[in-house]
Amino acid sequence: MARCLYAGERRRCRAGEQAAKGRQAGYFSLYSGTAQEVTISRVLARPVMELPPAVQEEEVFTVEYGLDASGSQGGYGHIKAMDITMTYDQAQLEFVSAAAVDGHIVLAQTDSSVPGEIRFIAACTDPEEGFAVDGTVLAVSMRAKQAGAAELGFSKSVASNKTGLESHIPSVSGELQIQP
Repeated sequence: MARCLYAGERRRCRAGEQAAKGRQAGYFSLYSGTAQEVTISRVLARPVMELPPAVQEEEVFTVEYGLDASGSQGGYGHIKAMDITMTYDQAQLEFVSAAAVDGHIVLAQTDSSVPGEIRFIAACTDPEEGFAVDGTVLAVSMRAKQAGAAELGFSKSVASNKTGLESHIPSVSGELQIQP
C-alpha cells in the first residue's frame, strides 16, 4: 500500500505496490487512485451507528448515524454538507423515513433509486459555521420485514467544510436480529 503522510499528497506507486482504493491507514484514508497514483485524504472522524440488537417482525425502529471526533487529527472546522450512503438487506428491511437531528441540518435530498441503498445529502443552514463534527447527524426509520439476521451499514460517506475541503468517512456496519 502507498504510504503518504499529508492530506492531498500524491504519490506514484512502484511496481508491486498496491493502490488500495478505499482502505484506511490510521487516520488517513485512500479515496481515489489508479495503479499508478493514489490521493490521501485525512479522515475527519470515525463513524458511529446505533441500532437495536433485536426487533420484532413489522416493527419500525430507528438507526442513528453520527461522527465521533475523539482521537481525530482536528483542524477541520465545522461541516457544511455530507453525502451519506446507507446500505441494507432489502429482503429483511424496508426504508420508512429519515430526518436530520440537528435544527441547523436539512436533508436536501434522499435518493432510494438503487435497491438496498439510500443516499442522503445533508446540508447546514447556518451561513457562518456549519454543524459540529462530533455527534448524531441522521436518524433513519426502518421496518423489519421477516425473521432472521439483517445487515445494515453506512459507506461512501463524504463530509465537506465551508471551504470545500472534503473528508471521506470510513464505513460502519452492523447486524440486528429480527424476531418472529
